[in-house]
Amino acid sequence: MLTQQKYIIALTISHIGCSLMAINEIHSNLQFQMYIYIFLPAAILIAASIAYKYVQSILMYIAAFAVLAICICMFWSNEDIINKVFLHEPSYGCIIYLVIMIIGAIVMPFTSPNGILGIRIQQTMDYPEVWHRTHIFTSLLLSLMILPTVIVIFYMESYSGFILCNIFLISPLIIGIIYAVIITIPIEKAEKEQLAKELEEQIKKESGYR
Repeated sequence: MLTQQKYIIALTISHIGCSLMAINEIHSNLQFQMYIYIFLPAAILIAASIAYKYVQSILMYIAAFAVLAICICMFWSNEDIINKVFLHEPSYGCIIYLVIMIIGAIVMPFTSPNGILGIRIQQTMDYPEVWHRTHIFTSLLLSLMILPTVIVIFYMESYSGFILCNIFLISPLIIGIIYAVIITIPIEKAEKEQLAKELEEQIKKESGYR
């Protein structure tokens, strides 16, 4: 499974789950087109996955992501959703964390080693490959945390919800750090073995052996 496919699947699952939770929260009948906004991204993703087997173009998943983004915007900009969900006893701290998660999930896979943003530990800064894999992995975790955060916003009182939102935001980052350390181990081991082999060959040459 491609990284892009995993990423879009995680976002699509979160979108569908969050949207259904919102509909349940407002306790009213919505227009039929609202349900199209919920389930159309899943149908497009399935179609893109099938088409990719024949076309082998990343444009399939770019199109799927574009449809997902449009459906998310159309659903959450609905007047009933805004009035009966977001303005109904909002937990502003959790909403801020939710926005951070969404931005992080979208931006992280496209970052490169830098001195400001991202998981900046020795392993990720020393190895661009580790940086890339770590931020894709963390992005997927953040995508999966979007749904629990929305549930907390809708159904829990502010103090407990704020604590859980902290956990939902920090946990993927901690797991991402652990992941970076783990995947760096075989890379460092291979480097050490290569250096040891080169040193051995150099010693043999200096000793007159071929």
